[in-house]
Amino acid sequence: PLVSSSNQYYFFGDTEDEKNNFYDIEQLDNDNLVLASDSGIKIFNVPTNQFTALKENGIFLNAREKACRCIEIIDNKLYIGSLAGLRAYDFYTKTTSVVGKKEGIDKLDECRLKKDANKNLWIITSHGLFKYNPKKIFFEKFTTHNGIYNLSEDAATFFSYNNHFYLGYRMALTGFEPLQVNINNLLVNPVITEISINSRILNEPFDQSHKNPLQLSYNKNEIIFNYTAPDFTNTDKITFIYQLEGYNKEWLNAGTRRTLTYNNLLPGNYTFKLKAANSSGIWNEKAVFFKFHISYPFWQLWWFRLLVILAVCFGVYAVYRYRLKQVKKFYEVRSTISRNLHDEIGATLSSINIYSDVARKKIAEEDTRQLVDKMYNASAKAMESMSDIVWYVNPQNDLLENMLVRMREYVLPLLEARNINVVFNADNKIEEVKLNMQQRQHLYLIFKEAVNNILKYAAANNVHISVIKNGNEIVMEIKDDGIGFDSSKNCSGNGLKNMQHRAAGLRGQISIRSSIGKGTQINLVFSIN
Repeated sequence: PLVSSSNQYYFFGDTEDEKNNFYDIEQLDNDNLVLASDSGIKIFNVPTNQFTALKENGIFLNAREKACRCIEIIDNKLYIGSLAGLRAYDFYTKTTSVVGKKEGIDKLDECRLKKDANKNLWIITSHGLFKYNPKKIFFEKFTTHNGIYNLSEDAATFFSYNNHFYLGYRMALTGFEPLQVNINNLLVNPVITEISINSRILNEPFDQSHKNPLQLSYNKNEIIFNYTAPDFTNTDKITFIYQLEGYNKEWLNAGTRRTLTYNNLLPGNYTFKLKAANSSGIWNEKAVFFKFHISYPFWQLWWFRLLVILAVCFGVYAVYRYRLKQVKKFYEVRSTISRNLHDEIGATLSSINIYSDVARKKIAEEDTRQLVDKMYNASAKAMESMSDIVWYVNPQNDLLENMLVRMREYVLPLLEARNINVVFNADNKIEEVKLNMQQRQHLYLIFKEAVNNILKYAAANNVHISVIKNGNEIVMEIKDDGIGFDSSKNCSGNGLKNMQHRAAGLRGQISIRSSIGKGTQINLVFSIN
């Protein structure tokens, strides 16, 4: 290889580099040259006469990418043309990027790159002549329609002379001044040519400003915009950017596309904005506007929502009033039943009890007196049961406070008459608790059954009764110090079974613990929810 720099010539041989073909050379700085070779890019240091390979950020290059044919340095970037296309190497970041692949720049041979005085890169390919602006990252393409003699895979020479560029072919030469090629300073004005709403073209005139928005119903939410920018030169190179306020937050690049489609737009206010750039990439900052409003469906409007809320409130209030009326009727029925039982059946039973008591005192015969005694006892028991039923049914006794009063009135005189000491405790929190009729009945009958068992079988001296509220549960405990019984054996009586059955009716649990000589303890727990 023969390399020249600063009027000095160097010949290198007997090294691996003499096997390379060098196709292009650029000066990197005062001491270093950059060379394009079959094996990649080489950096030649003049003072040391040493070659080093340019490592492109450690990336692997295939044979076509290594076959470098032409290079140009613009600012801090080295543009490398190879048999695989064009790439840019950044000397600062030491990274490589592919350039122009989308434009079809896929193969570059010798003498295919040239930079002009404005630091634009010109690229000659078989697809056309490209002008690349590295700052704007913008390509312009020129073909035979723009005056280029020929485009082919044939060898071509690209060189400059007196601020002109020349393309040399077989038997032909194309020349041009790069700074004057296709300079278009005329701004183009974008125009919306057609608007389709739900696949139907809008025939009425539309205002391309921001003053009079088009009103659309909620189901007309598919909009297609067709637009253009009138120009008499290179209309196919006019590019557009757009933004739909209310949908896009940033301006988006539409390229040379002239149709935009929006589907399923939500109700709200929208403003479509469009800007255009001429074939030289000069933007007209004046945008065209189209404003429209998609209305909300009636079920999303405030008055409909308010109407629904009012209707729901009215419905809830109506149900509440109906339920309250039914509850009042139910309580009235309970009160009527309670009064009728007390006034009619209770009075009748009381008369039977009184007559039977008078009759047994006057009858001398023993057999007849026993029958009357049985009738007297039965009527007395029926009166007691009727009194309990009247008490259950009466809605004035729903408070647990009234139940505790009745329990005290029942147990205290009954046990104290047998010389049994009674301790009855109830916490203050329990007095405001309400129980329904069934709960009162089950609770009271379990209590009565336990007290009657103490009277009949326990032979106790002391009885402790407590009723407390533990969270959402009622806990009743009845404990005596009587003779007890063997709880492991099955009892023949129905009393304990009835208590178990009534505890199940309360959806609660009852436990009965007893042993001979150690008394009996009954615990009942049920929820008040």
